[in-house]
Amino acid sequence: MAKPTLLAIVALLATAARLATGFTPVPMYGQSAVLIQDTIFVYGGYRRIASKFVATSNLYTLDVSQPWTSANPPWVDLTDTTTGSSVAPQSAFQTMWPSADNVSFYVWGGGNNINQSLSQNGFAQYNIVTKTWSIPSTVVNIPLQRRKLSASWTSSGVAYMWGGVGDWHTAYTTDQNALHAFDDMITFDTKKLVWNVLDIIGQKPLPRMDYTVTMLHNGQMVFIGGTTMQQPNVTVVTRKLAPMEDIPIFDTNSATWKQIYATGAIPPVRLMHTAILSTDDISIVICCGQNNTVSFNDVAVLDTQNWYWTIPEVEGNGNAPSPRMAISSIFVNGQMIIFFGTTNWDALFNDVSVLDTRTKSFQWITGFTLSPPSSPSSSPSPSSSPNSTNTPNGPFASEGIIITIAVVGGLLVVVIAILIFVITRKPLQKHVQTESSDDTSHVLVSVQSQIQASSSDILLSAQNKPDQPDSAPRSHLDLHTGDHLLSPLP
Repeated sequence: MAKPTLLAIVALLATAARLATGFTPVPMYGQSAVLIQDTIFVYGGYRRIASKFVATSNLYTLDVSQPWTSANPPWVDLTDTTTGSSVAPQSAFQTMWPSADNVSFYVWGGGNNINQSLSQNGFAQYNIVTKTWSIPSTVVNIPLQRRKLSASWTSSGVAYMWGGVGDWHTAYTTDQNALHAFDDMITFDTKKLVWNVLDIIGQKPLPRMDYTVTMLHNGQMVFIGGTTMQQPNVTVVTRKLAPMEDIPIFDTNSATWKQIYATGAIPPVRLMHTAILSTDDISIVICCGQNNTVSFNDVAVLDTQNWYWTIPEVEGNGNAPSPRMAISSIFVNGQMIIFFGTTNWDALFNDVSVLDTRTKSFQWITGFTLSPPSSPSSSPSPSSSPNSTNTPNGPFASEGIIITIAVVGGLLVVVIAILIFVITRKPLQKHVQTESSDDTSHVLVSVQSQIQASSSDILLSAQNKPDQPDSAPRSHLDLHTGDHLLSPLP
């Protein structure tokens, strides 16, 4: 009777360990991400199926109310798998922003690989409490679908979006070589549910795509990198990698543009990089990206008071992400959490890296932590920022606690079962000749049934891990031939 019990214990331990590692997302790039309360939401992007890249409606969450390691981040899959009735758009390189009340987020735009326009131009809303998608039917004047642009938002709940491109992937045209550059500044008010195209006074910069945008606390939007676009005729767009010292600024208070030329240690030109506003509310930290010939995993900092670039000292490079582009990042508790992406459209990634910016020398660390840094930072005292949160709150904080309690409870059941087994096994062996077989069976079956009941509950929520991303040698990118940097296809 001991052998079946031991097997049940081993199975339960394996299941509990598997549950603790969480769900593993598929390798992907071109996704969007937003932080709401203590949860990172990651949506959409391209994944590889066979030899093709396919736009998805995948939705993943990552809890930041608890520490975790980069080797086993606690991903949760909230993808709507309802066949034929889901309103979640399948898209990549779309925009994403939170509602003013922090109980939902919106997505808009993006493209796919099947030359089909998205319902409502890719506009949809996800409620994080009810975990349901919807298309706000009362919203009108939704702008034309476009991709490769980013959103930033004010504390009052107004999202701003600029630039981007219309092409075959957005169903703007059926010609795979034709492009349209958008130069309008669009807003969406998450309180009034109103779209608007701003009437800009004065000179405007050349439109861009594949840039980063960061909203400062004074209401200024800082655009970095990407490619500038000019449209000599209705089907042709000429593109040029934007110099990293060339910084367009949009003031949301006055609806005006101005141009800044930064100095210092100017980083190399790039597109599809990522950027966050640091805890000092002044420094913009950028990472990764790619240009014509090189993929990056470097780090640079732009001081928005003096408009000065620096290259910080970075330690722990063994924990750094590989060079890549089309990535996402979220800033929490002084840590820049970077995930997913691609190198040259060849290798796709599903890993997570964490850059600790709280120390004098930045550090790539082994996971997300809620504890203070190991050595103090020389930067100004941190204050709150839109992308930073330290205190667990809201429904997803409690959900994280519930999950933790469930896992710990499962492990306690395992420990208790083992103790019962050890305690009962010794007297059973000692008195095996004097005790009846019925009594022995009763004790062992009782222990085994407790273990199997707990094992069944945990097995119901276990997830299978997908295959690891393919790797392929890098190829040369060329802005002037074909559509390498614009198309998701190699």
